[in-house]
Amino acid sequence: MKKTQHSIVAHPLRTTSGLLATLLILALPYSSLANLDMTLTLERNSGEFEGSVYLSTYGDSTPETYHRVESPNGIIFQNSDWSDFSNTNLSFSALLAECTNGLWSLVLNVGDVSEKQYAFSVGIMGVTSNMFGDTTITNPVNYAVISTNQPLIEWTSTSLLPQVHIQVHNGFQAPEPGNYVNLAAPINSWTPASPVLAGDNTIFISYQSNDFSGITISHPTNSIGGTSVSNWNASAVVESTDFSYFTAPDSGGSPLGEALEAPQLNWNTDASDGYGGWFPQSEESNDGTDAAQSGSPSPYEASWIETTVQGPGTLSFWWNIIADGDDYVEFSIYNSDFEYEDGERIYGEHGDSWDYFEIELPPGENDLSWTFYNDDPADENYYNAAFLDEVTFIPELTASIVLEFQRTLSEGISTFSVYPFTQNASASAEIESPTGLCSSDDSGSSSAIFASLQDAIDECVAGYWTISFDGGLPYEFTVTVNSLTTNDIPKINLVTPAHGSSGVSADTDYAWGGTTDYSSTYVSVALLGAPTNSASASLSGTATNWLSGTTLNAGTNRFYVTQSLNSFSGVDISDPGLSSWTAETRLTTRASSDFIVGGIIPLSVTILPPEIVGGDLSLSFFSQSGATHIVEWSTNLVSGPWLPATNFPGDGTTNLVILPTTYPAAYYQIKTQ
Repeated sequence: MKKTQHSIVAHPLRTTSGLLATLLILALPYSSLANLDMTLTLERNSGEFEGSVYLSTYGDSTPETYHRVESPNGIIFQNSDWSDFSNTNLSFSALLAECTNGLWSLVLNVGDVSEKQYAFSVGIMGVTSNMFGDTTITNPVNYAVISTNQPLIEWTSTSLLPQVHIQVHNGFQAPEPGNYVNLAAPINSWTPASPVLAGDNTIFISYQSNDFSGITISHPTNSIGGTSVSNWNASAVVESTDFSYFTAPDSGGSPLGEALEAPQLNWNTDASDGYGGWFPQSEESNDGTDAAQSGSPSPYEASWIETTVQGPGTLSFWWNIIADGDDYVEFSIYNSDFEYEDGERIYGEHGDSWDYFEIELPPGENDLSWTFYNDDPADENYYNAAFLDEVTFIPELTASIVLEFQRTLSEGISTFSVYPFTQNASASAEIESPTGLCSSDDSGSSSAIFASLQDAIDECVAGYWTISFDGGLPYEFTVTVNSLTTNDIPKINLVTPAHGSSGVSADTDYAWGGTTDYSSTYVSVALLGAPTNSASASLSGTATNWLSGTTLNAGTNRFYVTQSLNSFSGVDISDPGLSSWTAETRLTTRASSDFIVGGIIPLSVTILPPEIVGGDLSLSFFSQSGATHIVEWSTNLVSGPWLPATNFPGDGTTNLVILPTTYPAAYYQIKTQ
């Protein structure tokens, strides 16, 4: 079904029913009193509105005391030294009134003999509560304890603002590289580019419009002599925000994990207990390279290291203790689905020798810990420490993966997707790409739509893929693209029936041109909205035509052709360390054609010049008889979203659409179907 759209800009004199406050300021000579930046922010968070200001000095303009800015009724304020600032929730109407009903005050050098007072105004136009919308972080849930340092962050938002600002960090240090981004809306998921630090972290998401042109801030002037503040920079931000807090583990791949030959596991130790925790060193090891050594606890205290693995599977490791005879190191397991396992111990008196230990772990999450106990003061001839080396866990999990790169041709435009599929998994399996744009579970596989093949490849190689079983801990693997171009996934050209054609025979034949060296071809045709009235067939990879033998119903039908090539050799997929794992890459190219058996073809409409009639916007155009016309509007021409204004059937005459002033200033488009 062909759809045609036209967009125009609404008349610039239209406003949103009175949300406008202005003050005429005459051109006056400036005095060199200050270099000031001020940002006014209107924010919605958790359904509440708030106004805030950020006032700062720049250059060599250091205040004698501090500067202060304050709204007309004193509800919104801030001192430049942050000794006092507002944090008050308001209704939307109260927030606008506080900003616009009266003069703001600016006091320079509060309390000093050089104190000066100035006033300025704020005007607001075209700001509605719907513009902000509601933004809610859904994953990780607030105060979650998670098992990865690069979590998929997901959220929902009804905001109409064009930009999404995201940052995640521990609140004390700047975000790690790539964990502070500005993206174009719409988007509802993102994965940090760098692992976050272990411990408590904060997610902040803001839909925003910086330097918002609908908010104007005049230049502050002094009532004495009419002088103005020099070098005054003012701007406004509108935003819809949400926060979420989570706790992250020690990053896999840490130096401690490397010393244990198990960097894929998340290791935690007792560094906060004052003993320094377990640490990597190279003086004592079983493999002659490096190992982990316990901290140095006080007498009758302990030092521990721990990790978690998803069973069932086989765990093995080498350990040692160099200490007094009564000191010992203990290994223990906790699994919530099974009884607590008594600890396995070795004592200091056993001598300086490395011991090998192996155990079969039960299904589920197994918390593993190694604890060194100092039962008496150390002998000066001993390290008084325990050692751990060559930790290996082989899960008794099996799976096969098929990674499908797909090209789709629709209405002459090619897009690309990457679909992961699991087969023969020993438990319920979930797969996720590095930034979460491609995934699969027992219900099926999903993928983002990429504008180019390179965008799809970039997602595949952006970091670690993960596979998890029964909702347990993830196992990591990588995808390496050695050779893959659009020539490997050629587009299919549909010949008969042509896309958008009408008057097609109910017994039509089907023909196409495409690749001739793929493994198989699958075709199908169905009446849109009535999939039971359909036909399909599996053909050879060289097929270029099909006789369905099915008589089609009148209306819009859709014909699909899909060609597949199995076992493509240009992509390598690593082993995540399962007991059995196979991986294969499949290439798929597909195209679709919408055609009408009987009926009409939607045509482009011609929009006549818009007019202002009685203060309302009037749109006129020639309608198409038998078609349906839909009028939509959006405040953002690039990213939308487009919202319905009205719709009606065409009758072949000139139609008039009246859009009242209650609509916000917007772009409008008309679709025909």
